[in-house]
Amino acid sequence: MKTRILALVFALSAGAASAQQTNLPNIALPSQSVIGNALPVPSTANAIPLAQLQTLLSALPNAPTSPIVSVKTVGAKGDGVADDYSIINGAITVMAAAGGGTLFFPAGTYLMSSALVPVSGVNIQGAGRDVTIIKGQGIGLSPFNCSMVIAATFTGGNHQENLSGTAITYPIDAPIEGTNTVKTTTNANAGNFAAGQTILITGDLHGTNFWYPDWFTTVVSANAGTGIITLAENLPFGGANITTVQRLLTVPQNIKISDMTILGAGSAAFQITGTQNVTLDNVAVRAGSGGVTLAGAEFSANRNSALQNSVGYGIVVDMLGCIDCRIVNNVLNGGQLSFDGGSQNSIASGNVVNSPSSNGSPSNGILLGALANRIRILGNTVTNVPASLAGINLFNNDGGNHLIESNTVTGVDTTTTLGIAINNSVNNTVVGNWLNHLAFGVIVANNATGQLIDANTILNTTTPYSIDNTSSIRQPFVMGPLTIAALPACTVGFTGARATVSNGVATPTYQGAVSTTGAATQPVFCNGSGWVYD
Repeated sequence: MKTRILALVFALSAGAASAQQTNLPNIALPSQSVIGNALPVPSTANAIPLAQLQTLLSALPNAPTSPIVSVKTVGAKGDGVADDYSIINGAITVMAAAGGGTLFFPAGTYLMSSALVPVSGVNIQGAGRDVTIIKGQGIGLSPFNCSMVIAATFTGGNHQENLSGTAITYPIDAPIEGTNTVKTTTNANAGNFAAGQTILITGDLHGTNFWYPDWFTTVVSANAGTGIITLAENLPFGGANITTVQRLLTVPQNIKISDMTILGAGSAAFQITGTQNVTLDNVAVRAGSGGVTLAGAEFSANRNSALQNSVGYGIVVDMLGCIDCRIVNNVLNGGQLSFDGGSQNSIASGNVVNSPSSNGSPSNGILLGALANRIRILGNTVTNVPASLAGINLFNNDGGNHLIESNTVTGVDTTTTLGIAINNSVNNTVVGNWLNHLAFGVIVANNATGQLIDANTILNTTTPYSIDNTSSIRQPFVMGPLTIAALPACTVGFTGARATVSNGVATPTYQGAVSTTGAATQPVFCNGSGWVYD
C-alpha cells in the first residue's frame, strides 16, 4: 500500500525535481499489517488540505485493500484542546466520496464540538483503548451533543428529534407476523412508496419512534388502490403495536469503529440509529463531560450491528428495536445490557456485568424489555446483583420466546436479590444456569406462561424457584433434592413440575400422597393440586 501511494505522489510530481518541490507531503498510508502500531505522521504544520487529499485518493488505482489515512495528515490536532470536528468530519466526507477506506486516529484526545459522524464505507480506527480518545463537548442539540452519531436520514420523525427528517409517516393496519405485506390505513398512502425504496415499519405508541418495534426492509411493490405494500422479506413481528410506515432516504452501513475510547457527553457516548452492518470492536466507553449518568451506548432500529470485545464503565448498552444484533464478549464495570423496543433475533453472549447500575443507580444486570422476542442470553456472568433487583430480568409486555442458558448470576444478599426474574413474558427456556447467593433463584410471575425451566444449579439461595398462580411451566422441570416441608405449593402454575425429596417413603406409588415416612430420596410430581410420587 505504502509503495502504491509513494508511486502516486511521484507520478503527480512528474516534471519536478522531487515530490518535495511540488509541496506534496508523503501521506501516512501504511500496509494493513502495521495498522495499530505507531504510524509515521507528518507535522500538522505541513498538513495536506482536504481538497488535495480528495485529488490523491481519487487518483488511486483500484486495489483489493482500502486506503488508510491518518487524521493528523489532514490537520487534526488530537491535543484535547483544539476543536477537531470540522477537519475530521471533512476527511470522512472526502474519503467516502473517493470510495471509502479507514481513517486512523493516532494517540491523543480528539475534542469534538459536535458529534463525530462516520458514514458508509469509512472505518474509524484508533491506536488502542485509552490511547485514542473521542471526546464530545456535550453542547448543542441532541443527539449531536454526544461524542459519536451514525444515523439514517428519515422522512419521518423519531425520538431523537434532531436527526434529519420531515415527519412524514403513514398509519398502517395491524400487520401479521411472518407475512410479507403491510397495508396503509388510507389506501392512497401506499402510493408514496415505490419498488426499491427502503421502508421503516415501526410502532409509535409513545408518540415517538424507536420505542416499540422497528424494522426496515426494501419495497417490492406498492398499490395505491388497495393500500398493500409488498416487502422483500417477511415481517419479524406483528400486531397492534406496529402502527406506521415511513421511508429511510439513506441507511449508513458497512462501518467499523475500533481500538479507541469514546467518552460520554450530552445525551450519551454514542447513538447509532437506522443502520446495518455497523460494528464497534475493542472500544472503551467512559463517562466524559456529561458525568456517569450520560455515558450510554445506544443502538436504535439497527440490523446486524454489534458491540464486541469492549469495556464500559457505568454505562447502559441498549439495543432498542434492533434485529439480528450482537452484544458479545464485553465487560461492563457497573452498567446494564438491555434489549427492548421490540428487538428481535439478537444475542448477548460471553459478557460480564459487574455490580449492575443504570444512570448511577443500582439496576438489573441484563434486561429483556418491551416486546422483545427471540433473544438469546448465553454464557454471560452477572456479579453482585444489587438488593431487590435481578441478574437477568425478562419483562416483556407480551414479548418472549427467549433462550436463557449457561449464565452465572450471584447476588449481594439472600433476602432480596433475584437470579432470573420472568414477569409477563411467555414461552421462555431457562436451562443450565448457575445461580448463587440469592433470595430467589428463578421467579416467575404475572401471566408468565409456558416457561421451560430445567437443569439449573442453584446454591446458597433462600427460595430456589417461585411461580405464582397466574403463570405456568412446561416439562421438564426438576428441582431438589428438597425436604417435603421445603417443597413450594403445588399450584396450577407448577403443573408438570418434578422434584426429588430427601425424606420420602421407600416405595412410592404415583397415586400416593407425599409423606415423610422413610428416608430414601424419591421423585415427586406436581399434578396441579398436590405433589404425588412419580
